[in-house]
Amino acid sequence: MSMTGALPAIPEFSTFNVVFNDEFESVDEQALQQAFVESLHEQTRALEQERDTERVARQRAEQSLRVKTAEVDGLWLRVQAGQAAENRDSERIRRLEVSIRNIGEEKKQLERNVEEHVLQIRELEARLKEYQIWSVKAAGEHIAKDAVIAALEAEKKDLARLVGFSEPVVKLQKEKSQLEKRVEVLQAEVVHSRAEGEERTRELEKVRLQNQELGRWVAALNEDVENTAAQMREVEASRVLDASLTPRILVVGKLLLGHARKGVQGSDDAFLQSCLPSSLTSQNLDVELNTNQAKALMENLAVGELIIISCDVCLLPKLAAKPGVARPRLRVDEFTGTSRRTSCCSKAVCRQCFLRALEESSSRDWWTNLGVANWLRCPVSSCEASLNYSFIAGLETLLRQLGGKGTARHLEMYERAEAFRAALARHSPDFSNEALLVASSLQNHLVTICRMHPLFDPMFTNKIPDETGRVPPFNPGRIRTVSVDHNGNNSIDVPLFIRFLRRQETPKSCVVCTDDFFDIHTGSAEEWLELCRGFHGAWMWDVLLSPIKLELECRHTIDFCTTCLRRHLRAQLEQHGRGASGQLSCPSAGCGRKLSYQEIQLYGDPDTFTQYDKYLQLDALSRLPNFRWCLGPGCSNGQLYDDDDDDDDDDGPMDPQMHCNECWFEMCFVHSVPWHAGQSCAQYDSVRAHGDPEFQQTRDWIRDNTKPCPGCSENIQKGEYCFHMTCSRCRYEFCWECLADWKLIAPENTTYKVEAHKRECPFRTNGVAPTQISGPNLQEALTRRRDGR
Repeated sequence: MSMTGALPAIPEFSTFNVVFNDEFESVDEQALQQAFVESLHEQTRALEQERDTERVARQRAEQSLRVKTAEVDGLWLRVQAGQAAENRDSERIRRLEVSIRNIGEEKKQLERNVEEHVLQIRELEARLKEYQIWSVKAAGEHIAKDAVIAALEAEKKDLARLVGFSEPVVKLQKEKSQLEKRVEVLQAEVVHSRAEGEERTRELEKVRLQNQELGRWVAALNEDVENTAAQMREVEASRVLDASLTPRILVVGKLLLGHARKGVQGSDDAFLQSCLPSSLTSQNLDVELNTNQAKALMENLAVGELIIISCDVCLLPKLAAKPGVARPRLRVDEFTGTSRRTSCCSKAVCRQCFLRALEESSSRDWWTNLGVANWLRCPVSSCEASLNYSFIAGLETLLRQLGGKGTARHLEMYERAEAFRAALARHSPDFSNEALLVASSLQNHLVTICRMHPLFDPMFTNKIPDETGRVPPFNPGRIRTVSVDHNGNNSIDVPLFIRFLRRQETPKSCVVCTDDFFDIHTGSAEEWLELCRGFHGAWMWDVLLSPIKLELECRHTIDFCTTCLRRHLRAQLEQHGRGASGQLSCPSAGCGRKLSYQEIQLYGDPDTFTQYDKYLQLDALSRLPNFRWCLGPGCSNGQLYDDDDDDDDDDGPMDPQMHCNECWFEMCFVHSVPWHAGQSCAQYDSVRAHGDPEFQQTRDWIRDNTKPCPGCSENIQKGEYCFHMTCSRCRYEFCWECLADWKLIAPENTTYKVEAHKRECPFRTNGVAPTQISGPNLQEALTRRRDGR
């Protein structure tokens, strides 16, 4: 890097002559001084311009150095990446060496630029000394004071410029030494990379040799496999009788001159001992036979009494006795009944399909048609008819005719299904078939996601006798009516068997009541929502013992139970009274989030939610001009008043005398005071204007029973609740006794601050918070607290 531009010429001391003659004296001294100053300013501007030029050159040098440093870092990364592929190492190393040479040349160029900067700095130092000498001489030759000051200013600027030039030089020298160290490390890495590349080349050659040897071994193995397979095919082709023959294959082979399918491995069976047709039954048709057993059966097998019928369910050919044969010698019949067809749809159903269909119907079809006695369905899927049997005795007879081995299990499933149906039938109100089908789908889904036990799980079967010595019948447990989203935005009430819900193995503990409880394993609220996809609704949160739905908005772990939350909401409603709208909050310490209308509806008990909803309605109505709050003691009611509320039939203005529908307390609509008996509103105004004693009584009542709201000055009457007041008009919260701002007394996320009450307030000294006592006045409230009421 080279320095650009030339330094401004500095006047030589030998040629700088100051002439003092008469002509000079005649010239305006101020003009000469001004010209001299402008000359110095011009030289200063030239020096500043040269300084800026040098600064730009320095910045370019620094930028070039940063670029080269980035290139070195990039080369370092490329060297490391080159270790991944052996076939590119040699080319990469060659390029790195070229780059190293280029960097060396650029380093030398940077060194030359640094030397040029040093020379220029030395030149500036020499000129600075000349300025200093010139300043001394100028002082000795009585040069004007302003010229000397200007020269000293120029000297100071040169010194600042000199200091500015020295900093990048030191920085360049430091970066130069760092660059040299980086280059040395890079060269060492190149040598190491080259050595590793050679080692990988040797290992790759070994792998190639091993792969060649393995390929030859695999080829020989494939050849042996082909030879063995060919030999096995020859052996199979040479066999006359297959070792996996079954009686079904032999019987069907004799009937159709063909083979059917392979059988299953047989067990100790009387038929296998003799292999006589007389011992052959439908149960051992698919027992696997060896060659000798197949020959023995074939010698005596007569199939003239059998026919083949296709089952309309499994669509497989099955064996049956010919019609008209009274006592067939072969006891082989895979159908039941003489007609072998159902009475409802006239379809042929084999015993195996009939038994399977009965089991599926016992676990599925009991949900609907609760008023029908015979609810088991026909095995044919296209038939909607029910089976013809008489309760459990008829079902037991049917199962024995089918010859199934699981008769006891089928009867147990049927009895349990009957218990479920009886429980659903006793429930009030009744459930529609649509609701029962939704309930079936919901509980099957809960079983699938492992949040519910199957309803026919044997673990719920009673096996231990009670005090009477008898095993009690199966109990389906309590049925809970839950709400599930259905058909878009609608919901439907369905039954849920709570007993079968899976519970957590370890209990949760409530920090409020300290009780332990076993809740459903849901995970977080988000996980529970995902698990119940397709079956959302209020039931998801109703069945839980912990109100984890609050986690969706509160964003903290819920460590209290639903029962304690319900009590908390009731207590808050009683505390806030008619000012409770929008004030009920999460009970977790440090949270204080106001609960939504839906959350209060979900977790509040019916009475709490009804009262809260009423307060919300009253709060909305209180903004209307015709609304008035009741002034009766202890009454929190309010209502709208209009002409229709009057019992008279006058068409005149509304009667100002009104009464509360809750407590029948009479008030004046115009003045919002207790009714002024015996006086019209005009008389009442006149009396009040002229200081009538009765008006003084009214004012005394207002003074003794109401206080102005600090927020809007509306008169507020104290009710039977606590001393934390909320104005129904402006929602301002305050202490009833001292009217202090409640936000200062009980700030959110902090503890109660007694010092926030005003100095004369009794709550500063009596050790009781305004929310801990209730009553129409402080004396009555403290008396109730002392008496434990």
